[in-house]
Amino acid sequence: MRNQERRVSKRFMAKMEELKLEMAALDEEQSRLREGQKEVKQHFEKIRVECAQLREETNLLLQRGFVGRVQA
Repeated sequence: MRNQERRVSKRFMAKMEELKLEMAALDEEQSRLREGQKEVKQHFEKIRVECAQLREETNLLLQRGFVGRVQA
């Protein structure tokens, strides 16, 4: 009976080590995903700022064009 308990214990410990390795790999993958999400968020923020600037420039150009046409 003692040998069987040892075999079960060894299998249990081996499975635990395997699960620990899998958990570590998953943690690493989650970290990479979080970093990727952060980069995407920063990229979209830059795009949002650019759009706001372009909208402002467009409005200024339209106003100038409109004023120029009224004076002509």
